[in-house]
Amino acid sequence: MGEEDYMFLPSVRKVVESHYKSSKLFVVANCGHVVNVEQPNIFNAAVLSFMNGTK
Repeated sequence: MGEEDYMFLPSVRKVVESHYKSSKLFVVANCGHVVNVEQPNIFNAAVLSFMNGTK
């Protein structure tokens, strides 16, 4: 999620806190709602890292 996603980030933080054992939240700086478009390199690296189990 982007740190500037003021509509969804607060509620997603609450969900992640209540499901801390099975969820992870990666917040991208200087980014809004559409992380994969606004910061594609950071998004892709985070997704690949998660899929490879390195994060």
